Amino acid sequence: MKNNSYDVSELLVSVLVPAYNVEDYIGKCLDSILAQTWKPLDICVVDDGSTDRTSSICDEYSKKDSRIRVFHQENKGLAETRNVLIQNACGSWIAFVDSDDTVDPDYVAFMMKTAFAYNADIAICGRDWIKENGAKEVCSRPGFQRRRLSSYEALTALNSLNSFDMSAWAKCYRRSLFDGIQYPKGKKSEDCYTTFKLLYKANGVVYIDNPLYHYFLRNNSLSRADKANLDYVYAADEQLEYLSKRWKDGKSICVAACLLARMSVYGTVIQRHSPLSKYERAVLLHGNIYRLPLLLCTKCIPISRKIQVSLFALLPYIYLPLYRLMKVIKG
Repeated sequence: MKNNSYDVSELLVSVLVPAYNVEDYIGKCLDSILAQTWKPLDICVVDDGSTDRTSSICDEYSKKDSRIRVFHQENKGLAETRNVLIQNACGSWIAFVDSDDTVDPDYVAFMMKTAFAYNADIAICGRDWIKENGAKEVCSRPGFQRRRLSSYEALTALNSLNSFDMSAWAKCYRRSLFDGIQYPKGKKSEDCYTTFKLLYKANGVVYIDNPLYHYFLRNNSLSRADKANLDYVYAADEQLEYLSKRWKDGKSICVAACLLARMSVYGTVIQRHSPLSKYERAVLLHGNIYRLPLLLCTKCIPISRKIQVSLFALLPYIYLPLYRLMKVIKG
């Protein structure tokens, strides 16, 4: 750990909020950010061409508190909006909060103090899920926490399914990490293409599974669309290609991530009863038998998940009815 000779609490942190058609949620989101115990905040909001009252609500908030800056643009999508936010950030550290989510009052303070206590370029916290009926579900993933992780350890944690994930939010980053790294234009799972690059570049990562980020599960949100999200699979494949050139011992975990991504998308399609085209079915099912041995020898993946993945890879058409049955049993 590192002792710092200056007052960390004086550092300006940019909280970045991409907003699109969230008139029913943006107020609660901004209220939770304004309630932060960490006072040196630069709250940057980009309205991505909203067609409801989101734009005017954001403008109203900017008049109430000078720390809020609002930018308006024609609709460009989430990836480009994140890039615009980063370009306009004034702080040396940044944290994303999606516009339908909220954060605990100590969210920024906890992340910053944790980052400096562990001498890390990225601090990550836990999260919970808030359903539309108000029910809360804690999503605990306790692996790889409360220690300083090297970039390789952080990448292992990312792909272990027992720690933090690819999401842009619930993380606080040193701003300079984004130099030369952008979210890819037009991709649905833009953070899946980017987070692994930031972890690879980071000089230290720390994760503590305190649920300070509250993710709101909207039935009509982009992340819950009915169509198969193959970007999630393509991003895993890109991670394999990117890291295979830079991390010689990372092949097994990266190949495992490719297989897990395919199983995840396939499971989502089953759960939502979405149709699959011949091409989508080929992307999700082809080659999994050859990926399976590397996943099975990956120590950080739980045995129960290995059994599940084996069934998916070897007998995908049996996996389908069993998956539906498991969901019914779980309620």
